[in-house]
Amino acid sequence: MNNLKLLILLLSIPPFSYSESMIHSYEFSWGFIPVANLKLYQKEEIHLNKWNYLTFDLNTIGPLKVIKNYDVSGGIRWIDNFSHEYFINGYDGGVLEDKLILITENKRPKILRFIDDKSSKPIESMSKNQIDPISSFLKLVVNYKYYKNCESNSFVYDGKRNLKIVSSKTKETASIIECQMNIDMSLLKDAQSKKWPFGKKNRYISFQFGLTGEEYPIKIKIDGPFGRIIGKKVLVKR
Repeated sequence: MNNLKLLILLLSIPPFSYSESMIHSYEFSWGFIPVANLKLYQKEEIHLNKWNYLTFDLNTIGPLKVIKNYDVSGGIRWIDNFSHEYFINGYDGGVLEDKLILITENKRPKILRFIDDKSSKPIESMSKNQIDPISSFLKLVVNYKYYKNCESNSFVYDGKRNLKIVSSKTKETASIIECQMNIDMSLLKDAQSKKWPFGKKNRYISFQFGLTGEEYPIKIKIDGPFGRIIGKKVLVKR
């Protein structure tokens, strides 16, 4: 489940009504076992030179819910042309998780609210122009839509981790392009790395995009310590 959280890696009231949004629904499974549902709420068409909004709901299902009951919402909302908020709210094992981070151009991310399910304190960001996990994912989506490539680099901060993410193309056929995110965990402190299945080893998330005009991935593959988790798009609707 920690690997699914990286996808957000990767709620207060959203800036728009979900009923007015495009909804992308994914079902994740480990082999034949269902493990999680993810819904992405897209406010409008993805733009190259315009700030993009995205919110999500993520919850565990099936047998995993008994072991790891995880139910959160989150996303990004723009305040002005230079600043946006990254937010997550929900429950992890029945314990509240509530985070609000201000991301401003040419400034370090600023923690506005931080309640963690493990009662841990936020760590400091390491650099100006760090972005949140959702914005890192959107960079990849924009590059695919407008350039049909996967080249994207991000220095990510989510209040708990500083991560370097590099995306590249790993597969192309007549029907799909597959982009892989290489998540560099080497900046984790030793105490942090002991809490994660991979420690400081790199992690990988692959996104398959169809070549039929869809903006968001049709499949998501997450390589974990216990095998591969696959998320398949099952619904797109307004």
